[in-house]
Parts: sequence; structure tokens; C-alpha cells
Amino acid sequence: MEDKVSNDTLKHILIALSIIAILILTIIITVIYMRQKLTMTPSAKTGNINSVISLDNSYIFASPVRAKAGSDLIRITVFVLDNGGLGVYNKDVIVGNEDSGLTINKTQATTDETGKALFDISSNTPGTYFVEVMIDKLTVPQKVKIVFD
Repeated sequence: MEDKVSNDTLKHILIALSIIAILILTIIITVIYMRQKLTMTPSAKTGNINSVISLDNSYIFASPVRAKAGSDLIRITVFVLDNGGLGVYNKDVIVGNEDSGLTINKTQATTDETGKALFDISSNTPGTYFVEVMIDKLTVPQKVKIVFD
């Protein structure tokens, strides 16, 4: 009888150990799977020099939009993009305005790999200005409003 209890106990212990081993294995597999799913690999894409410019996708913004006349600068950032939203490389960008009185510094007038061009604008004359951008002799439909006080 003692052998039978001993054999039954041994069977229960083996079943319990098997269940624990399966649970541990399941947890390990889950952790490995989740770690792979949560690991993000950057995959930013850049455009190329041969892309066709999309004026509707390209855009311009200013920061700050208001500055002190005679001393402060406003940074104009232009992104030249193609139809797929990728930057167009090596495009000459011209920044101008409908009004006079702005000094435009071509910080980076040719687009980089992301399609970005940079300009710093100042003015000795207080006023509101609408800045426009031309790429390959084509005008971007968006204009940006800046103010010098």
C-alpha cells in the first residue's frame, strides 16, 4: 500500500512539474515575442534628386511668427516634397515676399536629403509680411504670415 501511495504521489509531482515547465516555457516565449514586437527600428525614408515636386505636398512654416524689428530673426523652414510625401533632394528654394522691407539670409537654400531648406528673415521696419516660396520657378500655394513689431 505504501508503494501505491508513493507511486501516486510521484505521478502527481511529475504532473505538477510538467505543468510548471509548460507555464515557464509559455512565459519565456511570450516575453521573447513581445520584445520583438515592441522593438522599433527607425526607417525614415528620404526622397531623391529625380523626384517630381508636388507643390500641394510641399509646405512652409515660420518660427517664431512674431519678432522684434531691428534685432530678432524669424526662421523660415521649407519642406519640398514629392507626390509620395518624401523629401526632394538638391532643389534650390527662393524665399520672397509680396512686400518690401525684409532681409532674407539663405541659411540653407538648397534642400537636404529630407527636402528641407532654411532661411532666416529680419526686418528693420515693423509690419506684417506674407512670405512666399518658389521652387524650380514654381510658386508654392501656401504663404506664411510673419510680424515684426
